[in-house]
Amino acid sequence: MMLLKIVTAYEAAKRLKDTELDFSSAHTLMMLIKDLEPHALFYAEGERRLVKKYAKKDKGGNILISEGGRIEFADVESAEAFERERRDLSVFEVEIDTKPRKVKAPERISAAVLMALYGFIEFEQGGI
Repeated sequence: MMLLKIVTAYEAAKRLKDTELDFSSAHTLMMLIKDLEPHALFYAEGERRLVKKYAKKDKGGNILISEGGRIEFADVESAEAFERERRDLSVFEVEIDTKPRKVKAPERISAAVLMALYGFIEFEQGGI
């Protein structure tokens, strides 16, 4: 499975963690977060390394961020290399148990969270 899909599911599961769930569903969600977390941390560290490698820095070695919050690059080649290597990181294949876990469907959920968790969580009708 692609690393970015795992990271996206991890972020979506974390958004659900403050939703009041029955114990079994909350436990299942917690275990999913714990199982996906090492992969999300690996991705974040890889992204940090790429930023340090390609971002434009001031005289003190600090990474420059634009007013819009975007990383600044010294030149087009650096920006392209950053994007290429980040794409390679995103599509890195990871072996992970993909058997969907059953959780009672919350009363409300965004389509983005539902899509991100597709294949990781099977929401049961009857809800919470």
